[in-house]
Amino acid sequence: AFMIEMNTLNDCFYRVRNLYEYILLLDPDEIIFPVVEADRNWTDILGHINNYKHFDSISVTNLYFPEKNSPLNPDIPSHHLILQRVQRAEKFSRNGDAIKSFFNPRRVTVVHNHRPIFCLPVRDCYNCLLKRNISRLNHYRDRVRKQYLNTTLDSTVWKFKDELIKAVNETLTKTGFKIDMK
Repeated sequence: AFMIEMNTLNDCFYRVRNLYEYILLLDPDEIIFPVVEADRNWTDILGHINNYKHFDSISVTNLYFPEKNSPLNPDIPSHHLILQRVQRAEKFSRNGDAIKSFFNPRRVTVVHNHRPIFCLPVRDCYNCLLKRNISRLNHYRDRVRKQYLNTTLDSTVWKFKDELIKAVNETLTKTGFKIDMK
C-alpha cells in the first residue's frame, strides 16, 4: 500500500510540477492555516520567511481537532465541519511528526505526503519548519492518540467564518447540491 501511495503522489507531483511555484499535498481532512491575524492566504504565510525560495520545502506543524470534543455551534451551519470544530488538542504533534510541506518543484525530485525524499542537486533536502505562531496544519481527525485528547477552545478559524459560509452556500446553490443550510 505504501508504494502505491508513493507512486500516486509522485505521479501527481510530476504532472503539475511545471505549473506552480510550490506544490502542497494535503488530505481532505487537513488545511494549512494562517495564524497571524492579518494573513489571509498561503502567500502571506510564506512572506514571513526571508528568502523562502532558497528552501526545497517549507513545513508546517500538525495540530489535531478531534470531533468528539466539539459541540455544534448553532450560529454556524452544521455542514461547515472546519468552522464547527473549534476544540483542538492542547499539544501540537512533535516537530517533524505529521507535518505537511510546501514543495519547491524545481528542487524536489521525489515526494512523500509529509516531506521531500530527494532534492536537486543530489543531497539532503533543505527544509524550513514554520513557527507555530505563523502557521499550522489544522488536522480534523476523529481518532487521535491519547496524548491529543485533552483539548482547548481555539476559534482562530472564525476569522474566515463569514466569507466561507457565503462562498460555500453560493457554490451549493450554483451546483444544485441539496443540503440543509441551517
